[in-house]
Amino acid sequence: MAVTRPQVRSDLDVADVDGERVVYDARRQELHFLNYSAALVFGFCDGTVTAKEIAAGIADAYEMPTDEVDEQVDRLLREFRKKQLLASRGRGGNATGGERRDERELIRMEVPHNY
Repeated sequence: MAVTRPQVRSDLDVADVDGERVVYDARRQELHFLNYSAALVFGFCDGTVTAKEIAAGIADAYEMPTDEVDEQVDRLLREFRKKQLLASRGRGGNATGGERRDERELIRMEVPHNY
């Protein structure tokens, strides 16, 4: 499998509200709420780092086992792709497809807050 560098779609509106990152997809009319940990991973999805590099950085910062964080980052990235929050490979920031949904969605990742 080729190494990919996940990148958030450029047409999403992103804001921080009450400690959560809120992502609005106007094209699909979907609103997503990311907790701190999911927002952390989402923030690394700028197209410059691999999933393994994201996991290694988080594991190092939180002094957690890399393999444990790697599994969680992979799970989150799959969820981001399923929700079409990441640019399609080779198609830039304007991925299309999927049915319209109106429900609020919550994405979670188990990373402790040590600050």
